[in-house]
Amino acid sequence: MSRQSPLSEPEEIARLFKVLISEELISIPADGRINIPDCHGVYIIYDANKRVAHVGRSITGKKGLKQRIGNHISGRSSFIRIYHNGDRSIMRSGYTLRYLIVEDMRKRALLEALAAGKLCPLHLGAKGTTSGQPW
Repeated sequence: MSRQSPLSEPEEIARLFKVLISEELISIPADGRINIPDCHGVYIIYDANKRVAHVGRSITGKKGLKQRIGNHISGRSSFIRIYHNGDRSIMRSGYTLRYLIVEDMRKRALLEALAAGKLCPLHLGAKGTTSGQPW
């Protein structure tokens, strides 16, 4: 019986990307808290028109994804401050997200980079612009 060889790191990150983009789409509620685990991972935020607005990851916070997504919803992130001119209500107006728990810090960073490169989020490159547009 032959065993499959383990995936190379690039193959593993590509596999994780496929899993991430197939995860359940979660609606951000109009009020109250969103049910997100306090594990670390990578997430994709979609705007009300279902465009990829932001790709991110939890880095070191004790509450992981719960803390990071909470930061976006409450307006304590550059995504809201810069791209949405501080309008924290925008996340509660039809935005959705999906996430994947990834405990390994290196894999999270690589998965975030791959997802951002493949999905071209609207927020990427918006820092410092007046229009909030990445181009």
